[in-house]
Amino acid sequence: MNNKLLSGHIDLLVSAILWGGSIVVLKNLIWDIPPMTINFFRFFIAALTLFFIAWHKKVSIKIEKKEITPLVIKALTGVSLYYFLETLSLKYLEASIVGIILGIIPIFTLAVDIVLNGRRVKPFLVLSFGLSILGIGLTVADSLETRYLNGSLLGYLLIFGSNCSWVFYTYISKKYNSDCPNLIAIAYQMLFASWAFIPGLFTEIPKISLDLNWYMVSLQIILLALPSSAFAYYFYFRGLKKIDMSIASLYLNLIPVISLISSCLFLGEKLTIFKTSGALLVALSLASMVFAGNDILGGKNGRGSV
Repeated sequence: MNNKLLSGHIDLLVSAILWGGSIVVLKNLIWDIPPMTINFFRFFIAALTLFFIAWHKKVSIKIEKKEITPLVIKALTGVSLYYFLETLSLKYLEASIVGIILGIIPIFTLAVDIVLNGRRVKPFLVLSFGLSILGIGLTVADSLETRYLNGSLLGYLLIFGSNCSWVFYTYISKKYNSDCPNLIAIAYQMLFASWAFIPGLFTEIPKISLDLNWYMVSLQIILLALPSSAFAYYFYFRGLKKIDMSIASLYLNLIPVISLISSCLFLGEKLTIFKTSGALLVALSLASMVFAGNDILGGKNGRGSV
């Protein structure tokens, strides 16, 4: 393996670890800082960081007026709503469970695409769907029995709502492609998303206790803003320049497993056989879809293949 390929694999692995571990930081922080406040500072700092990286690399941050509206819509659905629901769900669910359920987003997105575009479903895709559903079923079964009365049902509704938000974001992204570089588009989306949280600051900030360990709170917000947001996207897009997209997607399959392991190590969550099996099944279903590529889908209304 040459140095370029090796550095690409390292970039993608680092981005997956940072995204998988961010759920642990969120879970720990949500008990001290409300969700809108967390996400405002997270994405405002991340946006400024990405703009600084662009400036350092002499990449233009100018965008055309026609791109502003699509970027705002993407920001509201794929960042503001998605992360708000994810953050709030962590008040009711274990971080490991949230990470596993978020892992089915690619499959959920593909299922919606099949329904909306009338694509034929091939047997291999049915198998991938089945593995992911079984994985989520095992994960849910592990928690409902003991946590149902404590609000876990609301947590599941919130996290599945987060998944729906991302599906809509994906649909909008396909419909309105941006001509600006990926990092600039992400930076603007994070900036616009942070503005959407500003109204919530007026109601949340007065309720925050002044007796908190502000050093730890600040450190966790910086961890979410820089490693888990700005740097994770930077490494991911840098890795995509060196590694084929089909291979790069495999690293995203590690996120449910990383969130499970990190939740057990840093939050003391139990590593049960149900959660472990669920995480592995979700990762396996995602990997099988990546390896199959376009062969898992037929054409629209049964005409040919994609």
